[in-house]
Amino acid sequence: MGKFRTTASLTHPHSQVIAVPMIPERIAEEVKVCEESWNGETCIYDEVIESEASSDRFVSENKSAFAFCPFASCRSFEVWILPKRHAHNIAQLTEEERKNFASLTRKILGAYHTVLGDPPYNYAFQQTIGDEKYHLQLRLYPKLIIHAGFEINTGILINPMRPEDAAGFLREAI
Repeated sequence: MGKFRTTASLTHPHSQVIAVPMIPERIAEEVKVCEESWNGETCIYDEVIESEASSDRFVSENKSAFAFCPFASCRSFEVWILPKRHAHNIAQLTEEERKNFASLTRKILGAYHTVLGDPPYNYAFQQTIGDEKYHLQLRLYPKLIIHAGFEINTGILINPMRPEDAAGFLREAI
């Protein structure tokens, strides 16, 4: 068992696929930033991959995929996995790219098991159907703390783990 406390809303393994008839505000804002940064081939997330490759937040990569703990993470041990080639949807990836994406995801989940003791976690595929300027991502969110009074009442999340430290723990475990 890892040294970090974990919580989950349901204790059995499960996934949920949810569709809503609108684009959530946070996603709409990200799409807008990608559109504004689009240069005809790349978006801001392509630049993020390039800059995070040499940062302390870098976790791991392979031929087709890249993983890092985002700057100012909202959650401890939050990891984002992105394809290196710009794609807005998982269906755009080649078979080899999908296998590499899955392989890197498995490595990160294995590192969670080693470092955190197999915690419950949430994940979200961030992708679009028609907006080619957006960049596909998988975001992993281990459930390590309970949001309490401050977070609930203010909407401000407290992350007690620096993303640089979390990335270091995960890199060592891979």
